Order: sequence, then structure tokens, then C-alpha cells
Amino acid sequence: MKATHLRPADFVAQRWRNGGGSTTQLAIHEQDGRWLWRLSVAEVARSGPFSDFTGYRRTLAVLEGTGVRLAIEGRPEVELRAFDPPCRFDGHARTECTLLDGPVKDLNLMVHEGLPEASLVFLQESPRRTLDADWVLAFAIGGSFRAVVGEAEISLARGELLRIDQARGAQLALHPREPDARLALACIRAS
Repeated sequence: MKATHLRPADFVAQRWRNGGGSTTQLAIHEQDGRWLWRLSVAEVARSGPFSDFTGYRRTLAVLEGTGVRLAIEGRPEVELRAFDPPCRFDGHARTECTLLDGPVKDLNLMVHEGLPEASLVFLQESPRRTLDADWVLAFAIGGSFRAVVGEAEISLARGELLRIDQARGAQLALHPREPDARLALACIRAS
């Protein structure tokens, strides 16, 4: 097990080619010249189409702003508002995003379709538990947390990420420091 505490200075920001927003890459795992998964935060400035990510499954959740309406090829339209349960969809599906009332910030988990399982949930607290994933990503999106990983303690402030590699079997507990603290937890399995 390897735990890494990442702060905003560690993240990689880039503008979209179509000028409709920007993405901040929080964490990525690459293998054989391609990435297996990526967790990022996007600032969406205007309505428009999503980029094609053939070969990947996407999970999207709204963090800030009123929300979005997604028209995903082959599915009924869905509206997502801040902290609604995340929406999962195929990265190849043509997807049109309409802002409901101004810009939004969203959280994106993209996972290669060859990986069997990935989840993204919002938590306010997580009692100690044994992890059943190869990678675990805990992103503090509101308030701060005391994270206990094995025997180590990490103070996780808003906007910081705890990345756990080779996480399977490790013990993790997440304790909020404020009543309204909120965290996004992504768990990804390689097998």
C-alpha cells in the first residue's frame, strides 16, 4: 500500500481545445503508453458537446453551480445538480451538455473499459473499513478531514486529494473536521 497526499500545486490544469472550459487533472494512472484511469475537475463555461473518449467509461458529478442537462446518445436526458448521485455513461456516446443556469464545476472519473469496476460516491464520513480496490482516491470537496490510512494520519484540507495505490486490504477511515465537510471517494479495481 502506498498513500500519497496531493495538494493543488500537484495538479495539472489545461484549457479545452474547443474553448468551452478547462480541466484540472487530480490523478492519473498510466500503463503501456495509455492511461487506465483519470480523476479530474472540469470548469464548464458554456454549453456544448463532450469530447469523445472511446474505450473509457465516464462518471460525472456536479460540484458547484446550478447544474447541467446531459443528452447522452441512446439514453433519456438527465439533469445533474450539485451533489446529486454521479451519472455513469460510455465515453464513446455522443453527449451534449446544456448548462442550467451559468457555469459549473464537475468531477470526472474516466476508467478504461478493460478495468472491471469503478465507483464514485459522495461521503460525509467513512468509518474504518478494509479497502477492496486497487486504487482509492479521496478528494475533499468541502471542509477538511482527518484521514487514517493503516497507521498513518493525514490532514486533508478542502481541494486536496489522498491517493492510495495497491490499496486492496488496507484500512481507511475518514473523519470530518466540520459538520458540513464533504468528500468524493473513487474506488477502482484492476481485477
